[in-house]
Amino acid sequence: MRTGLMVAARIGEQLARMHEQEQRTIAAAEGQRPRELQERFDAQRAAARAHLAPVSREDWWDKATPAMIEPAYETATAWKAYDPEAAHASEKISDQVQSRYGIDVDDIGADEASVSEALARAQQARIEAETERTKASAASTDKVVAGAAVSAANRQDQADRSEPA
Repeated sequence: MRTGLMVAARIGEQLARMHEQEQRTIAAAEGQRPRELQERFDAQRAAARAHLAPVSREDWWDKATPAMIEPAYETATAWKAYDPEAAHASEKISDQVQSRYGIDVDDIGADEASVSEALARAQQARIEAETERTKASAASTDKVVAGAAVSAANRQDQADRSEPA
């Protein structure tokens, strides 16, 4: 649990830096682009709020496992500087983890080597997931292209058969 929370905190901090960069990009953009970027940022924030909504319910905490708490903590850490609801969720997670597990999220005390190893595994898993999405997208495109080619060939064959010899 300690290692998972530390990894979640680090990933959350990385995501927060990415959000900060997005905000700078929005401010620097011209024309229609700032509105589009702001809409995307707002949609991401809304998704984060939806992900964090259960954290405020006691029944969620009664059933919560480390596998449920860690991603919530990651999301709360990533968004707490940009959204008061995420900041509230971060405080709630801190309080609940302290009272239920005796772990202070501000001083997790996880073994640094374990955290680094888990962080590397998490980043590798994200890279592999992105690679799989890319492969699936390419395979889907290939399938569509192949289907179109087969259809065109079938039409041509039918046209060739219907022409008088």
